[in-house]
Amino acid sequence: TGALAVVCVSSIAHSAGVTLPVLVSVVASITIVFLLSIINIVGVLWGGWTQAITTIIKCGMVCVIALAPVFFEFFGKDVIDASRFLQSTTPEKTGLAAQAAAVLLAVMWAFNGWEGVVPVAEEVKNPDRNIPLALIGGIGLLGLLYVGANTAYHAVVPIEVMIQPENREHVAEILVAQLFGPLGGTLMSLGIVLSTLGTINSNLLTSPRVTYAMGRDGLLHEGFGKLHERFRTPVFAILAQAVMAALLVIASAVAIQTSSRFQGTTIFDLLTECIVFAASVFYALAVAAVLVLRRTQPEAVRPFRTPGYPWVPILYLIVYAWFIASIFLGKPYEAIIGLFLIALGLPIYFYQRLRKPTEPSLENRMS
Repeated sequence: TGALAVVCVSSIAHSAGVTLPVLVSVVASITIVFLLSIINIVGVLWGGWTQAITTIIKCGMVCVIALAPVFFEFFGKDVIDASRFLQSTTPEKTGLAAQAAAVLLAVMWAFNGWEGVVPVAEEVKNPDRNIPLALIGGIGLLGLLYVGANTAYHAVVPIEVMIQPENREHVAEILVAQLFGPLGGTLMSLGIVLSTLGTINSNLLTSPRVTYAMGRDGLLHEGFGKLHERFRTPVFAILAQAVMAALLVIASAVAIQTSSRFQGTTIFDLLTECIVFAASVFYALAVAAVLVLRRTQPEAVRPFRTPGYPWVPILYLIVYAWFIASIFLGKPYEAIIGLFLIALGLPIYFYQRLRKPTEPSLENRMS
């Protein structure tokens, strides 16, 4: 959430042709997070409409990026240079582990949030059917859009332009500016602003549902499990998400300004690398739980069964073990920060377990 707010502010500054001081960028990012939090507190309907509109804009933008070069070529304008697909550059990182960590963290960040429908499962109609379809279809559509967009980037934009530090977060604007002129680049920047706003809104719409369920089940303070009397939204859970995002943005900015280890790193890069690593640990634990629950609860009702079980989850865990190990070797500081963020929640969790040792109801656990 915080990283997306930073990208949103960066795109606004890029479209205006200005460079913002770190303090201004941090304050603006936090302001965006809290404004969208208020929208989601006021009502799910407002948040839902915001999400629907920004998702349509986002998908339309990526389609334009992927198809525009083909469109120009079809009408006789030579914009695609096939030789660019053979271009290479010297990696900043040396060693296979460091290079793999840099690549995999970026790829995982692009797909992070693929599981976002799961926290709102109790609000989904016919979840037995629709959640698997949403997960599989969503990842497939994302993969298609991302491959199309990245193919367009490499076909049109020279790699020596893409790797410049000031261009790394603005390749889409550069591509569209090359095809449609400066106005096109500005419009793409504004489109990215709307896209990131939509993704932040999505995080504030879905992630607090986890905090809300934990509060309702007694795994967090009961205040997190209550709905606002008027708006019927989990106000404390949403605010907790916003506060955590704000603290992470501030901490990242301070780390970059004060630590030589992170000099040259952007707030966005530091946030995404730490958070993606932490999230990956839970993805692996969730898949490992499938193996455990199949053995401990063989009679449980399972409307969806993993094809190729148990080899598919086992292969997933092997690949993820290599992925996590590569990050530890290639980006140890970011990995340690990710684990530290996880560890911060453990005292609260165990305190609540001691305070309320009873198991939550089956209905609440399933929701």
